[in-house]
Formats: sequence, structure tokens, C-alpha cells
Amino acid sequence: MNKLFPVILITLMMMLNIEGMVHQELWVGNSVNPCFLYIDRLNLYNSLKFLFGWNMDNKVDIHIGPTFNVAVAHTNPYMGQMAWNEIAPYSFYNQTNNSYKQTNVQIWFSLQGSISF
Repeated sequence: MNKLFPVILITLMMMLNIEGMVHQELWVGNSVNPCFLYIDRLNLYNSLKFLFGWNMDNKVDIHIGPTFNVAVAHTNPYMGQMAWNEIAPYSFYNQTNNSYKQTNVQIWFSLQGSISF
């Protein structure tokens, strides 16, 4: 379970888990980069999840719920950065700032499900 956000017990068999995650891209062992661990730009994938869970028995839990996702990346090829790829083609917001670093922001909703043993 996530330690940043609480698990809210609705009943003894049902729960709500609120989870937040931030991922920063890190290049590991790529021959194009000058060193083994390398970060050449801002490239974040952020996610906020609201997962409803059901305790099936003492050994199995099922979780399902919506997620709110935001990707932020610098995309200027003239700065020598590797190309940025669109994560979700169905985003409802996809805008690139026309500044020097050409920051792209992409926002979308998705669905996550899981089974825990």
C-alpha cells in the first residue's frame, strides 16, 4: 500500500486507496549518452489514482478506479535532446509552449485495475 496517502476503509470488505506517483525519465546505459546514468531534460509522468478495492477473502484483493495523468516534457531538438513521444493519443489536452525549451503538457484520464494476492 502507498504510504503517502491513506487507505480509507468503507466497510470491512471495501476500501478506497488514493495514490499519487511522479516519474522522471532517466537514461540508463544508453550508448548515445555521455555517462551511465543521465538526465538530459525534464520529462515527467504524473498520476493521481482513486482505486476502489474489494477484499475477496484473506488472500485476494481486487482494485479498480480512474486515474488522472499529466505528462510534462521539454521537446526542443535543437538542444540536443532525445525525441519525446506522445504517451496517450486520446489526451484531452495536448499543448506545446513556444518557448526556448518547447515544454509539452499532455493531460488525460484512464482506468486502472489490479489483483493482489
